[in-house]
Formats: sequence, structure tokens, C-alpha cells
Amino acid sequence: MAIELAAVWVRTMTCADIVRELERSLDILSTSARNAPEKHQSMRTTFESSWNLLDEDLRTTLRKLALFRGGFTREAAKAVALVTLSQLVALVDKALVQLDTSTGRYSLHELLRQYLLEKLYEAGERAAVAQRHYHYFLALAQRSEAHAFGGEQITHFDVLETELDNLRATLTDSIASEDGLQLAATLGWFFSERAHWREGFDWLERALSANKDAPVTLRAKALHSAGALAGRFDTQQAQSYFSEALLLARAANDPWNTAWARPTWRFSD
Repeated sequence: MAIELAAVWVRTMTCADIVRELERSLDILSTSARNAPEKHQSMRTTFESSWNLLDEDLRTTLRKLALFRGGFTREAAKAVALVTLSQLVALVDKALVQLDTSTGRYSLHELLRQYLLEKLYEAGERAAVAQRHYHYFLALAQRSEAHAFGGEQITHFDVLETELDNLRATLTDSIASEDGLQLAATLGWFFSERAHWREGFDWLERALSANKDAPVTLRAKALHSAGALAGRFDTQQAQSYFSEALLLARAANDPWNTAWARPTWRFSD
């Protein structure tokens, strides 16, 4: 149905423009055809019809899944959306949530996710769910960081790679706050080892710019992470970040960040 509704706009808009409009609102997916059943005249009315058939418990559960991007695990659904196994099973049975049996991951259709995000805002629950989403993925990143130099690095970084869309979503939400700086810095080794050099650097640069008064040790860690990533494409910029990290770490008597900031000398003449 969504394809049929979107096809109407192909005569007047490019596919890229249609996608951009869809990201703003579901209302583009509608038709004025009088012979179409009312519940098939727009995706919104189709979703409303399904929504109205749910009891309040499942409505609450379903809208809290809207912040996940790129799918989610049962553990993540429990921690972020407070979903029980029986609720998750009920949503799968109703075809509102999809389960990939080969990976054990769950997902929402993107159009449904956008509709549910509106419901989450209307319920005034968006901020609370976003906080749980952030803390869940920060903890995931911290566990992976702890294994950055061990034999389990590949396993842990594979998990982060799978959850990259969720990590990007929570970074986007939090990047202007100290929380965002903390997450970006924690992901430094992942970005470096998995060759997300430019993306990782961009997140860190944005977070550092927005959090100039963050704790010195946190800024030093973020600065040396940014320097390590910048070193892959701009050694002069990398040296600048390493130098600032070293100054801050020494001023704070922080031996860990002092040691890690020393690669600045690799870029010295």
C-alpha cells in the first residue's frame, strides 16, 4: 500500500524528495481517490486502525520501541522500553514487530516507527525513553571498550557494529551534552579499529565543541581519541588534538590520559 501511495508523487517529485518528505511526515502517503476504502486512503489511517485495536498496555509498550534504529535485541527492549517477553510475543503475533529468527533481532517497519514516534511525543514519554536508550548503549560501549585490547575485542566490536544505527541515534540525541561527549569518547577505540575514522572524528569534534566546560579528564580522553582518528587523514590536526589532550591530562595529574596523549610525538618533526 505504501508503494502505491508513494507512486502517485513520482510524477512531480524525485525519489530522494519523496524520502525526505516521508522523514518529515507520513501524511504524504495518502490518496484522494473516492473509491478507496477510508482506512486505505492514507498510511496514517491504516496505522490508526491497527492502533485502535490494541489495548492500552500494548499501545504503551509499542510506542516505547520507536527510538530503536536498525533493530533491537530482547535485552535492549526490556531495558529501554520496559517490554516483557509476553508483550513482545504479542506484538510479533500481530505483525507489528518483526523477528529475524536467524539473528534473534527484532525490528519495526520504518513507517510504523515514525508513526509510533509521534505517539511517544504525544504521551510525553520521549525524554524518559531516550535516557534509558542512552544509558543502555553507553553501558554496551563501556563493556566493549573494556575489551578493546583483549582476545574478545572482535566479539564485542561486532556487537557495536550491529548496533551502529542505535549508537548514531543516541549520539544525535545527546551530542550537545556531556552525555554525548562521554559516549563519543567511549566509542573512540571502536571507531578506530573498525575504520570509522572520519565519522568517529566528526562525532568527537561536535561533542568537544559543544562541551568546552566538561570535566578535564573527559575532555582529555575525547581529545586523544579525536587525535588518533584524525591521524588517519590529517596528521597536523591530529597533533593539535594530542597536544591539547596532553596539556589537560598533565594539569589534572591524570596518568592514563597523559600516557595515551603521548602519540603526539609521532607527528613531530
